[in-house]
Amino acid sequence: TGAAREEARRAAGSQPSAAGWLAVGRTAAAAGDLAEARDAYRRSLALSPLNPPVWAELGALELRRGEEEAALACYLTAAGISHTSLGPARAAGSLLLSRRGPEAALAFWGSLARRQPDWGYPPYARAEIFLRENDPERAEAELAEALRRDPENSLFLALQGRIRR
Repeated sequence: TGAAREEARRAAGSQPSAAGWLAVGRTAAAAGDLAEARDAYRRSLALSPLNPPVWAELGALELRRGEEEAALACYLTAAGISHTSLGPARAAGSLLLSRRGPEAALAFWGSLARRQPDWGYPPYARAEIFLRENDPERAEAELAEALRRDPENSLFLALQGRIRR
């Protein structure tokens, strides 16, 4: 509401904090004021630049504004700060795939897989891309790695069923 937005803006202005500016950004984004939301998220990041959720929210905002490259930069930053943050990683991987092609997305997921050797999602994402690119052998190899890392993951097991069809 307008009152909540004004209260968040007043609180952030009187005692600037990353959380306060994040609240202003959220209320402005909810109200459809994308310019104010963007400014507030940037102010939040100025106070706390290593905050993956704020980078992710700014990325989502940039997508709403139609700024895919800016959104991608935000998602890549969030994923780089928190290597196991699935939301920003998925958004970055999806944008890389659609904007720059499978090679860029595969490289991104490969980088995350190397940095987080216990996280099964990056090899799973690579398997999905290989399957989409009609390379079931490489998809199966990546999926085997994902299942080695997380053998009970139902998402991974479902992809295994699709590959074996």
